[in-house]
Amino acid sequence: MSSEAISIRTSESLSRRTSHSHLRGMLGMTAAELRRWFPIRALVLALAGSGLVVGVYAIWAIAPATQDNPRLATLLYPLMAVWTGLLVLVMVAATQGATANEIEDGTAAWVLAKPVTRAAFVLSKFVAAIPGVLVGAVAIPGMVARVLLVQAEKRGDTEFTAGDVFALTYGSKWDRDEFTTLAPLSRHLGTLALIATVLLLIVAVMILLGTLVQARAAIFLTGLAIPIGLLIYSLLGPDQIIEVTPAWAFDSLIESIANNPAPVLGPIVVTTVWIVGLLGAATASFSRREL
Repeated sequence: MSSEAISIRTSESLSRRTSHSHLRGMLGMTAAELRRWFPIRALVLALAGSGLVVGVYAIWAIAPATQDNPRLATLLYPLMAVWTGLLVLVMVAATQGATANEIEDGTAAWVLAKPVTRAAFVLSKFVAAIPGVLVGAVAIPGMVARVLLVQAEKRGDTEFTAGDVFALTYGSKWDRDEFTTLAPLSRHLGTLALIATVLLLIVAVMILLGTLVQARAAIFLTGLAIPIGLLIYSLLGPDQIIEVTPAWAFDSLIESIANNPAPVLGPIVVTTVWIVGLLGAATASFSRREL
């Protein structure tokens, strides 16, 4: 066989191998990105969330049982809403420079000089964030809250409904001895799943913004405006349109935190489709960007 024929066959082989290796280097990049989340970020998120929950429980448990002393979940469930909002802020802050900084300082060009594809570079940042979000931000604090609510139920004080909030806010008659049963574990897990989905949506949004915008301040402000906009739209928008957007996850999350029955699977599936689309857009944008 002539050297020219060997050269042609070698080129064809390399071409086929390259065309089937769109995610070349994915495992190595994911392992490197995981070190950014574990153990420090995940541990801080887990300790902060669990510490807040335990602190609220301790304050409630020590206080005397009077009508002026609210039930545990009058403190715990609003805390879950506040904690979710803080987690969104933390995700925006933690991921605002995940892509943009590496493009600006030349790290991205250096990494891509190795056997790593651009798709692997982008997607590894999202994949590495998944266990940190699920374990550190959601699962550990969420299950600590569940354990404490179970303990509260044994004492005759469990979680409240949204009506209690209005009763407290507007001064209506409310008796501490009236309480509802503890929400089923399935509903509690559904709430945690919705929180995790919303946080992963934020991560995908920030990765996309990092491939489009260079200024970190602009990335941060835009990334923060998007969940706020989705939250407002979930409250004001028409249901038919909400249910095909990530706003559905925000709407269900609000209902779940208020201990009202709400769909979980549908919002998660719809939001997951949007996440896939955002990551696809981020990969396409990064593939066209000059480094």
